[in-house]
Amino acid sequence: MKKSTRLISAAMATLMVGSTMAVGAVSASAATVKKPASVKAANTSKGIKITWKKAKGAKKYQLYRGTKLVVTTKKTSYVDKKAKTNGRKYTYKVKSVNGKVKKTSKAVSVYRVQAPKITKITTGNALKVKWKAGAGTKFKLYRKINGGKFTLLKTLKTKTYTDKTVKSGNKYSYKVKALIGKSVSVASAAKTKTYLAPVDVTDIVVNRDGKKTITDIKWEKTAGATAYNIYKMDITNTKTLVATVKDTAYTATYEGDNPTVYSYYICAVKGKAKSSQEIIKMIHTPSDTYFTDKDGNVNVNLVLNEGESYYEGGQLYLFYLFSYPNDDAMKATVEVVEGTDVVNVENGVIDALKAGNAKIKVSFSKELGESVSNLISNEFLGGKNYGNKLTTGVAYVNVTVK
Repeated sequence: MKKSTRLISAAMATLMVGSTMAVGAVSASAATVKKPASVKAANTSKGIKITWKKAKGAKKYQLYRGTKLVVTTKKTSYVDKKAKTNGRKYTYKVKSVNGKVKKTSKAVSVYRVQAPKITKITTGNALKVKWKAGAGTKFKLYRKINGGKFTLLKTLKTKTYTDKTVKSGNKYSYKVKALIGKSVSVASAAKTKTYLAPVDVTDIVVNRDGKKTITDIKWEKTAGATAYNIYKMDITNTKTLVATVKDTAYTATYEGDNPTVYSYYICAVKGKAKSSQEIIKMIHTPSDTYFTDKDGNVNVNLVLNEGESYYEGGQLYLFYLFSYPNDDAMKATVEVVEGTDVVNVENGVIDALKAGNAKIKVSFSKELGESVSNLISNEFLGGKNYGNKLTTGVAYVNVTVK
């Protein structure tokens, strides 16, 4: 009885040990590994960065670019510095590994998009931002004002943008990102510009004192400006800084017998920032004839004494229109639109009948306008091109009879 009991107990013990060994063997061969989740790929300045969440049971990870093993790592991120072909699409998979057991993530694709570079910010009536990019079908332009935070300004398909919302005196910083589909580059380096609006000239007064021509120029205060630079350009296209003033007025004086024309440029200044210099408001000659560009109109101003006649005299090429009214190459229509009792125009001669003000309208063809524009530009305006105004076919001669 006791012997049988011992035999049965031994058999049961053997069976239990065998069962335990069998269960252990099964567990070792069926290690549990989860596949990597939340795999993402994004552009960085050095390459494409792939990230994923830690997978349960994984001892390490294998990252594949296409079918090529890129790296085996215990980390959950990697920057692929060899994925550097701008505009190329790269596809990645991550495998979690535990011994011989591997589980593969879903594939994720991304375009390599390198950061654009802002090349220029130009000023005028607005700020124009330009950039270059090796790849990108769209661009996100960001702006910061006076040291604030960058915010998205515009999404564009072009590589240039004119920011018309700028205000004079503010400092603006811009940066841009390139996109291909949902793939986005890192931001470009920021570029900064302080915007100053162009000077608004309000008054030009020209007086003669013997051989002196005295021109008083006045303008509105430009918001944010601390001073104003006055430049003079002569007939040789030499531009010279003649004064820096804090007031909103400047007096230019010229003395001499030669019919020399000077162009004056005025720009607002704040530190190193300057407004555009493209607003030319006054050009004068050492005579009683002077040329102004006021509010976008082309005007020639002529001062005569009562009973005096004015023949073109070579002072301004525009008056050749009067000299050769029947020449096909210089066909023009001349009419007195105001002050018919003050002046009379015939065959290129202006007769001052009595004291007062008059206005003469000169209409000409676009071909002639362009020709005359070139003559005026090259000979009198220091190379400044007024063709877009003169080719409209109309110019005015404002006559004051003393």
